[in-house]
Amino acid sequence: MAFRASPPRRVPQFSKVEADAAEVFGVDFAVADFVNLERSTVRHEGGFAQGEFAILPDKHHYDRLRFYFGPVTLGGTVTAATLAVWSVGADDQVLLLGTSELSASGGFPPVEAENYQARYYISLALLTGTSSPEVSVETFIQGIHQGYVQ
Repeated sequence: MAFRASPPRRVPQFSKVEADAAEVFGVDFAVADFVNLERSTVRHEGGFAQGEFAILPDKHHYDRLRFYFGPVTLGGTVTAATLAVWSVGADDQVLLLGTSELSASGGFPPVEAENYQARYYISLALLTGTSSPEVSVETFIQGIHQGYVQ
């Protein structure tokens, strides 16, 4: 089966910079922290207006979403790390879409999920190790069309 996809787009709001502890919903992040990938808007601050452009403006055209992770930087001695992809819909119900465990090669495999109207968040779900373990990782999003390409 072949598929078509958008180019991967970096999502700065999902990046983890020197994360040193697992994040817990309701303690370390909340519904307000979830990111709308397809909304463009104007933000007013200090008397000035600034445009904010959607990360994936054509998100509604895709069947699935693929979350890529990398590059990964590890600090201390990391024995295990897991990233979790969450979504929240209009009803504010938080759902776990998938997880990505740190591989032996030092990367996180992508997570793929159905595309529906929601906002998203990436959390560090697990981090274990010795000598002050830390993880830094960037996240990219890609929209995918399912089906055959002719």
